[in-house]
Amino acid sequence: MKSSHARIKIDKQRLDFVRYWVKYIKTHPSKDWSLQQKNLIDSIILNADQDIEKYLRVKRIAREIAKKLKTRSHTQ
Repeated sequence: MKSSHARIKIDKQRLDFVRYWVKYIKTHPSKDWSLQQKNLIDSIILNADQDIEKYLRVKRIAREIAKKLKTRSHTQ
């Protein structure tokens, strides 16, 4: 079991990581970061031991999320 100090360090690293990407997303065009995100997700999926149904489900969910984000960005 990890010590509380180690746990706090990991939590801080995660929070720093999230803050970095929030800043990146806010300061870069969506076409840049969304392509990077797509490539990362596709890479994870292709390297994972998944069957075709799971892969297609993830792709469908990703399309739905992208559509919602696009709609949201047009309304703001």
